[in-house]
Amino acid sequence: MEQNKTPEFVSPVPESDGNKSTPELLAGDSQEQEISNAVTLPGDSQETPEALPTEADLVRQSRFSIIWLLPIVALAIGGWLLYNNFIERDYIVQIQFESGAGLMAGKTQIKHKGVIIGEIKKLSLGDNLKGVVATASISRTAGAALRQSTQFWIVEPRISLLGISGLETLVSGSYIEMRAGQGEPTFDFIALSSPPPILDTEPGLHLILKTANLGSIRPGSPVLYRKVVVGSVQSYDFNSDNTGVDVKVHIQSEFAHLVTPCSRFWNSSGITLSGDLGGLTFQAESLASIIAGGISFFNPANESRKALKQCSNGDTFILYEDYKSADPEFPSASDSNRPPGSSLPKPKCFTKALRWVS
Repeated sequence: MEQNKTPEFVSPVPESDGNKSTPELLAGDSQEQEISNAVTLPGDSQETPEALPTEADLVRQSRFSIIWLLPIVALAIGGWLLYNNFIERDYIVQIQFESGAGLMAGKTQIKHKGVIIGEIKKLSLGDNLKGVVATASISRTAGAALRQSTQFWIVEPRISLLGISGLETLVSGSYIEMRAGQGEPTFDFIALSSPPPILDTEPGLHLILKTANLGSIRPGSPVLYRKVVVGSVQSYDFNSDNTGVDVKVHIQSEFAHLVTPCSRFWNSSGITLSGDLGGLTFQAESLASIIAGGISFFNPANESRKALKQCSNGDTFILYEDYKSADPEFPSASDSNRPPGSSLPKPKCFTKALRWVS
């Protein structure tokens, strides 16, 4: 009876780890890993792939970059605008005038060689009500010209016997002209009451005439050759020892060749009267020289022009009192008429009456 009993299946109960030796444990783990690898499902990868970024992550990253980029761009643009505004900012200057006649804030322009470089912004009375102070803006491109010797003056129509100037202001109105100078930079200026004399660098011939007395000669007086206006008086001043007057004249470039080292200048202002038993005679160069004064010059007859060198800027001549004093053919003409303090050499010229005069 006992032999017919069906034996019961008893699963082998693994022994506890504590009852196994170390080699048995390692062998079991190795077998389990091999079984696990053999029972992998189709399509499964043996290596775990990295997680790919989702669309939300990409959008989040994109928004994060733009948000931080915009302030940087705005800061760069703002910095550039500030720098550009500083570079192109106009200079503010103050110009003092004797009177504000013809000046208008926001309208009167400042020009240099015909180019607009600034504008009057405000007009106010000077200290103690002396003069008018014009606050003006000057373009930064002309800022280098704002020096101590820079000059400003009002250009307006001027009518005289010598001609008409400033006609363009009849339509556009008066404006302020600037002439660049030298010296230290400054922003405060005193305007001239009239246009300054022509610079020595201007085309033409610039001469100095020495005389004992100025007479009625003044800036703007004409210089004539055979009663044709060929130049003008620019300025005058006392000589170094105050014994005479130095007169600066400008000869236009197209007439510069008329002046030679033998040329003789005399004061042709007013009217010259002479008379004898036969009657009275008078002589005058022009109406302008009668009223405004004038200087004339001539070249002695038969002078050898080819042998004479061309005059240059800064050459000095004697300004005689009248024609008789200047003309060597007159018996009374001599270099004793030389103004006091003059150190000019006597001219050497080949003339009709006097061969070589030295």
